[in-house]
Parts: sequence; C-alpha cells; structure tokens
Amino acid sequence: MNTNFTARGWLLWRAVLIAAVVSAAGCEAPTAEKSEPDKSEVADNTAPENIAKNANLEKPPARETIAPPAPGLKASKTLPALKPVPPESKPSPKTVEKAGPYAADQNTDDAVAKAIRHNGPIFEDWPKPKLAIVFSGRQSGYIEPCGCAGLENQKGGLSRRHTFIKQLRGRGWPVVALDLGGLIRRTGKQAQIKYERTITALTVMDYSVIGFGPDDLRLPGIELLGVITNTDEGSKRFVSANLTIHDASFTSRFRIVEIGGYKLGVTSVLGESERKKFKNDLVEFQPPEEALKEVLPKLKAAGCDRLILLVHAPLKEAIELAKKLPDFDLVVAAGEAETPPARLTQLKDKGTRIVQLGYKGMYVGVVALFDDEKQPLRYQRVPLDARFKDSAEMKKIMVEYQDQLKSLGWKGLGLKPLAHASGRKFVGSETCAECHTTAHAVWEKTPHAHALETLTKLDPPRHHDPECISCHATGWNAQKYFPYTGGFDSLKTTPLLTGNGCENCHGPGARHAAVEQGELEVTEAEQDMLRESQRLTLKQARDSCLACHDLDNSPEFHKPDVTESFRKYWEKVKHKGKD
Repeated sequence: MNTNFTARGWLLWRAVLIAAVVSAAGCEAPTAEKSEPDKSEVADNTAPENIAKNANLEKPPARETIAPPAPGLKASKTLPALKPVPPESKPSPKTVEKAGPYAADQNTDDAVAKAIRHNGPIFEDWPKPKLAIVFSGRQSGYIEPCGCAGLENQKGGLSRRHTFIKQLRGRGWPVVALDLGGLIRRTGKQAQIKYERTITALTVMDYSVIGFGPDDLRLPGIELLGVITNTDEGSKRFVSANLTIHDASFTSRFRIVEIGGYKLGVTSVLGESERKKFKNDLVEFQPPEEALKEVLPKLKAAGCDRLILLVHAPLKEAIELAKKLPDFDLVVAAGEAETPPARLTQLKDKGTRIVQLGYKGMYVGVVALFDDEKQPLRYQRVPLDARFKDSAEMKKIMVEYQDQLKSLGWKGLGLKPLAHASGRKFVGSETCAECHTTAHAVWEKTPHAHALETLTKLDPPRHHDPECISCHATGWNAQKYFPYTGGFDSLKTTPLLTGNGCENCHGPGARHAAVEQGELEVTEAEQDMLRESQRLTLKQARDSCLACHDLDNSPEFHKPDVTESFRKYWEKVKHKGKD
C-alpha cells in the first residue's frame, strides 16, 4: 500500500470537515510614535556593533544613494501620494467613515494628516516601478488594532494591509506579496482559528509565498495540514526549504513567480535558533544552510532574475546565512526590532540587501525595481496607519471570525474556568456598593463600569472573544485570557459581573461580603484578614492597572513612565474604603 497516498487522502477528506479558513483578533495598539523619516536608501549595517542599532542606521555609503523623501506632506511630482480613499468615495472633511469593526473616526482628514505627520509620507517622487515586492511577517496574532487607544493612534491590521495592496495594484503597479510567517503567538483553539482566518486573508490578497514561524508550527500537525490543503494553491503558496510537514507534497521548497517582466526565485527557511521553540511530530527540520545549498542550484538553473530568501530568525543569523549564500539578491529577516529600520542594509562587497520586518504587522516593506540605471531599486517602509481605510473583504473575514467564537463558546474554545489564587468566589460590584457607596459611585462614572457595553456595541460585537472579554468583564485573567471559577460567563447568566468591576483589582469578594452582611460566621481574626485582603496599596493598584493597560492597549499609560502616568490616571478614578 502507498502509505503516503493513504495519509494524504485521509487528510484531504478530513480537511473538508475543518472549518473554513479563518483569522484572528488579537488586540494591538502600537503607538503612533514619531518615526524617523523613511528614506529609500541602502546602508551597510552588518558589523556586530551595528546590528543592535539597526533601527537607527548611519548615513549610507556613497557608492549607492537614493534620493530621500522631502519632509512634511509634500506630494510626489510623478505619482500622487497614496490616499486612504479613492477620489470618488472620499468623505468630506471631518466626517466619519464607518469601516471596520469599530466604526471609529480613524479615516477623517484630521486622522490621516496626523498619521502622516507622525509616521511620514510614503513613495514621494517615485515613478511607476516595473515591479513592487511587498514583504510582511511577524504578525504574531495581531490581526487588527483593538481600538482601545483609538484607531487613529494605532498601526497594523490585515484590513489596512489589504487596502494598501489594492491601492498599489489599482495604480497599475505589478505587485507580488511575500510573507515570512510568524502569524500567531499562542496555542489553543482560538490561535488555530486565528491562523486559519489569517491564511484566508492572505489568499484574498493574493500572496504568492507564505513561510512559517515557530509559533505557527506549534499548531497541531493535523490542523496545520488541514489549513494547507484547504488553501487555494496551498502546496505552492506555503514555501519552506528546510521544513517538511508530513511529506514533501504538502508544501514547496521554493516558488518561481513571473510578474512585471521579471522571474523571481523565492524560498524561505526557519532559523536554527527557532528550532527549539516548537515541537511537532509531523514537522521535519533540516539545517537551513544545508537545505538552501540544495535549493539554490535549482533556482539558478531556472534562470531567475532575482533570488529572494525569507529567513524567520534573528537578524544576526539571517546576515550570516546571507554572507554564506551571496547569490541571494534580497534576504528578508524577521529580526528583533518592533519598528523596522527605514532603510535597507547592504552587505559589504556582496551586493545582498537585507530587509527587516517589525513586530505585530505594524509595517510592511516594499522593494521596487525600476528601469533606471541610477536608481534601479528603491525601498519604502510603510506604516499601516489611519491613512488606509478598512477593507470590506477583510471585515467580512473578521465578522466570520467573531461568529465562530460565539458559536464555539468558552467550552468549545477549550477554556476551562480555574480557581482564583485566593480560593474565593466573585460576587459583583453591586454587592460591594451596599457598604462602599462612595467608592461605587466613583466607579460607576468611569469607563470601567461600561467596559463590556463597549464590546457589545462594536461592529461586529466582541463580547464572545476571550482576548477582549478578559479586560472588559469581571473574573477573568487579563493576560492569559481564561475565566476564573465563578467569573463572567455571559450577559444572561452573570449580569452582575459585566464591566471591569471592583473585584478585578481588589480580588473576589463573596466571602468578605457574606461575613460583613452577617450571612457567614467566622472568627474575628479571619474577618480582619478578609478585610485586609481586599485593601490595595497604590503600588498594588498600579500593578493591577497594568494587567490591562499594557503597551498594546494603553500606550499613553506608559508615557513618560508608568509611575507618573498612574498618578495622572489615578486622579480620575481614586476612591477609598467604606463610607
């Protein structure tokens, strides 16, 4: 019997039963920091002392200089600056465009101008290229900005990326899109659904190549194969020179893409340092250098014009591979930086250029080829900010994602309530109000009291999403996205635990309330202990705040530093003990 054929046939049959390819909802609120101006330049930054400073490159060597963009909002002389909305549908000034899950004013003229001021203009003075290569990766589950800090202040999201790519193609640019992987960062059913939806989105965007990051490979092997077999041209789109998933027929070691008069040879590898970050019995790993030495002759024999290597590994490891294999024209590195450098790195005397990708999918990189002897290649780092409106196709995927979470419920997502560290149960803020009237009155006037309501009013609603509900209801672990025993379950079954209530900071209060109300007799010592356990010092209060007000969701909470910001925010919510 042909066992490989049998296994593949069974997997294809099983794939029909796997839910249609779906993607995710991680909250992502990177700040709209004022970046250094993007410059279409190439710099040598491969010396060890410079690798750690890759986001702040020195002036590029004189041998190749490409005109930097002009400051401010100067429009291109040859190509209009990419606009967030086509002219025929551009909203009037100050109007709100309801596009995407939060119906936010992210695409008003003011928001767009602010995004350009903070993150810089793009493609200034660029003529139409012969080919534009869009690079992405390291999404790490952040499929869309969460909106907690205001969408106009955030970067990233598949929806904005789709709009950007559509705009390039709409201008007649030949575009090829390549992703080096690293699409998710957690395990479990929600991460699996998130990966599926992301692959659906990349397919809609017509990505030619999708690589693998170590967290992608932590998915159960059978589910990973299901995604690949359910993806249009999956065995061609999923590319890795050094990974075999079950057998070699499911993925390709390289792909040749012909577009814009060019023949591109593309392959990808997972770095040696990433090997220990996952365990999957269906995945066979080969040392990347060894694998590439097998693949490279085939790419060269195919007569490719440009050779591209995607490396999911730290920058230093990617550079070492590039030095050992100088035939590659472009090497794309996952790297470590949250914000990628604005310019390419070029290896000394090798000609190979290094593209670095940031974290959370906040940026994409574009390498464009021109019929120009002086400037045959240009590079643009593109911040996916409010200048790009949401895509209707991506919104449909997000709605389907939320519907799937709702259908599965907490149990279907594998979320089992765990006992709180204190061993006590939740009772709800209304019970706290019976003795702590003044404190409760303060709480009622804060956004905390209506946190769950904000999720129910979103489009689509998000109150069935563990990654959202954990900071918008009472009785969940804010950072690990699971419910505590007796914590919020649903609007119908636990209406007293809606909102970010007292017990999220002070701890479960059922036993304390029962003792104070005379419903439970305990020793005086235990009563004192219960009272003391519900009190918080200011430092404890600050630490509690940080569980939800982290860098992703509340970047302003961390400026200029947490201690100073806490003092400012505390004034808005401060309350003390019993009346």
